[in-house]
Amino acid sequence: MEFVRVCPACQSERPVQEMYCQNTVNDATCSWLLMNVTQTPKGGKIEIKNTPIVNISRHCTNGHEVQPNDFMCMECGADIEKVSTPQKNADAKQIDEYQIVKTVKTQRTTKECYIVKDTADKEYFLTLYFENSEPDKGIYKVLNKMDTDHVATLIKTGTWNGRFFEVSERIAGGSLDKLGYLELDKIEKLVDEVGRAIHDLSEAGIRHRDICPTNILLRNSESFDLVIIDFSSARLSDYDLDTDTPIELTRYTAPEAIIGGISPASDWWSLGMIVLEHITKGTFFENINDKAFMIHLITRGVDIPTSIDARILLLLRGLLSRNPVKRWNWEQVDKWLKKEEVEAPVEQHTTVTQKEKKIELGSESYTNVAFFALAAAEEAHWEEGLSLFNSGSLASWVNEVLGNHEKAAAVRNLRNKEDIPLEWRYPLALMVLNEALPLTWRGQIVIPAWLMGNTKEAINLVEGNVPDYLASIQREKWLVQLKEKKKSKHCSES
Repeated sequence: MEFVRVCPACQSERPVQEMYCQNTVNDATCSWLLMNVTQTPKGGKIEIKNTPIVNISRHCTNGHEVQPNDFMCMECGADIEKVSTPQKNADAKQIDEYQIVKTVKTQRTTKECYIVKDTADKEYFLTLYFENSEPDKGIYKVLNKMDTDHVATLIKTGTWNGRFFEVSERIAGGSLDKLGYLELDKIEKLVDEVGRAIHDLSEAGIRHRDICPTNILLRNSESFDLVIIDFSSARLSDYDLDTDTPIELTRYTAPEAIIGGISPASDWWSLGMIVLEHITKGTFFENINDKAFMIHLITRGVDIPTSIDARILLLLRGLLSRNPVKRWNWEQVDKWLKKEEVEAPVEQHTTVTQKEKKIELGSESYTNVAFFALAAAEEAHWEEGLSLFNSGSLASWVNEVLGNHEKAAAVRNLRNKEDIPLEWRYPLALMVLNEALPLTWRGQIVIPAWLMGNTKEAINLVEGNVPDYLASIQREKWLVQLKEKKKSKHCSES
């Protein structure tokens, strides 16, 4: 099945890899942002019976209408008016035709979950989404055609009081995070069960994007039959690597997914992190700073303990390859399960520089510019690293280590580039020193979700010269295109 994105502005069907609509309307390019438009089968939009979409208008402080995912007004640059937090469904006793039995606690802020029963007293699991938090509805058409061996059976979808809901079979065996840490034989069974599920989903074009212990349920304890649930973050994609707004991040999120990539390989990474957690009995995640951990994932991947079982170590080296192209999928995992010969991908590591010129940061000494940049991007080291950059000490050290190198020159030039605020020149310099490092702000990775949560800084960032510099080094293209879109919007209005 071939998928497209239907442009909301001109209604043309666009290739899924197109970030901005390139359709020509009245002798001008449409240029509508397609990154957050859900994919649908070519030839028409997917429609789900009894599920009309309810649109809630959002406006800026000057009254201009804005899109659901805009973090500022694209016409005047003003802030978005705050919308009151949706009231929870605390007083309801029935949703659609289903009577509420009990409320199920969830950590997600986009939905409410319930155990419900129908008129025949049969119990189901119902998820009620808040307005503007609905999942990609095209997922359900695909799920209805899939075998339910490893996914919960979908019973019904619909709209109740303007909010989208889904009803699925109730699986009472509990989630993986409630079962305790698994022994070796059960870990292999986990890999088999979840691996088959990921493979089936991938073959159907579904990227789950939130494989984690709370979304893996035990359907049958005797056979250890596991089922994947919760497709609220899932997307349809026919490509090995697509793009979308980065999702809510967890310790199971793949490096490419942190910055908005959609890949079938991302779900295999998540399985690897779950296995790592179980084989180490949770000790791997003890005393980990989540923000720093995310940055390390993107730039260096995971340092897998070599003391674990050799067979599991091979599996983890395959599943936790930082390169999604090299990462294991079902073909390799199936061979591993059958104990056939299979090789782990070879990881490329940053070469340590020859000159042992050191710079101090925190309690550590660094002789490698890429490793320094990684540490300096962390929140704990931000102020000290910023001071080293502003004083010229960082540029001098880089010059001593690399000599007459373009990176040394770039750091020097950034220090003196006064048309960019100091606090943005610093992370740009870190990106120059470590090409795997994304744009960061005080230990946080700058993604669309960060923009929406830091509107003042985001407006200054988008309207300033940072995107222009990023364009010159061919990095963070989504941010560059966001500024170009805003600029073209102003030009068309003038």
